[in-house]
Amino acid sequence: MPLKTDDLKTFEAYKKAIKQDLTKISKQGNTKFWVYKDIELPTASGGKQKLPALISLVDDVATKAVLKGKPPLCHGLCGLEGDKIAFHATQGTVPYAVLTKSVPLLLGKMVHIPGGADVDSDGGEQPQHPPAAPPPPGGGAPQGRYAQLNAAWKQFAQQAEERIKAHPGEQARLAPVMADIPKMLQGGQLGEAEKRIAALQAALNIPPPPPGGPPANYAQLNATWKQLSAEANQRMATFPALRDSLTKTMAGIPEMLQGGKLGDARKRLEQLQAEIKAPPPPPPPPPAAARAAAAAATGQPYPGIVKYRKALVEFAQAKSTVQLQIRGLQGAIKAQLPDQAEFANDLAEEIEDLNQELADAVDEAMKAAENEASPATDAVKLKIRKYLTELSSNRLIQRADSNPFGVAVTIGKTLGDALQRIREAMPA
Repeated sequence: MPLKTDDLKTFEAYKKAIKQDLTKISKQGNTKFWVYKDIELPTASGGKQKLPALISLVDDVATKAVLKGKPPLCHGLCGLEGDKIAFHATQGTVPYAVLTKSVPLLLGKMVHIPGGADVDSDGGEQPQHPPAAPPPPGGGAPQGRYAQLNAAWKQFAQQAEERIKAHPGEQARLAPVMADIPKMLQGGQLGEAEKRIAALQAALNIPPPPPGGPPANYAQLNATWKQLSAEANQRMATFPALRDSLTKTMAGIPEMLQGGKLGDARKRLEQLQAEIKAPPPPPPPPPAAARAAAAAATGQPYPGIVKYRKALVEFAQAKSTVQLQIRGLQGAIKAQLPDQAEFANDLAEEIEDLNQELADAVDEAMKAAENEASPATDAVKLKIRKYLTELSSNRLIQRADSNPFGVAVTIGKTLGDALQRIREAMPA
């Protein structure tokens, strides 16, 4: 609960109340904070207790009323970095010199101090927008790229401060995106900084809610948009052929909502929902599978060849099943661990490379099966045995099959069983 007026009547009441608010601070780093400097509160015994820093969490309505308009030294968002509290100011300067002494006494935790922060600062200077990050230490990254990113950060940070000043409600949306960018730049993490600066630019491109607050049904439509956009991303990850259509339908919906065009937004959301629910297009059959199916359906070849061709067709079906499983796993990793998107892409690519190697071997077997005089060469038999061994021992496949993301993946069994049927059906 935020501080109440009664919590600020005595130092003892404040200390008890602010300690209870500690549970509001989480790893998400989205808890609002305000810091007031050099505040005196009465004590229970009738004396006075001076607080070098008075901290208010969640909101400071009661604090402003009690302090009668005294401006805060700084305010922004805070969260947990390990077992320490990290403060990210969106206005003013974090007074680390004061907080490192006060926070352990009030909240029972240490203060996280990011690299390059002024640990001696008492917050006396209050810049109008976040300062530029100092250059990275000793030759860590190309200076040209650093200078370019640092200039972009200064520009967008100033725009964000102006946006927040004009529309205070935008602080909760913009502040988490801005957090840690100076630390990334100074630490030489230029790739991560570039991504975060791009995200800040995209956030600034979205107009603020209409004056006077969004209409009553804005919240409902916005919640629907968040849900459907997540479902659409999952759908595209599972069925890449749907990406162009879904992306086109999703385009412009956030701008419609922010601009108050709720009727247009509702129609587009209904269209998006219908596309998500529509059955996906069937995967095209592999050319080799089609040839084998046609061959199996014509004529009466000598005993054994029909069973062999059927096993080859079944492998093509197994390959399509595995491809869908891989896409599902890739989508789940991106949805649950967005920062592991590159790993998810690499995992899917590596498994699909192996899948394609298997398919090439089976395609070779299919071509041989079209010639009844030579349905299975020794080379094909050797490849089948090799890949059966690979499927049973490949660590990547084992990790995918036992993944912790709730996606049913059976690469080893599905392809292994299909290859085993081919091996067993091979004519002598």
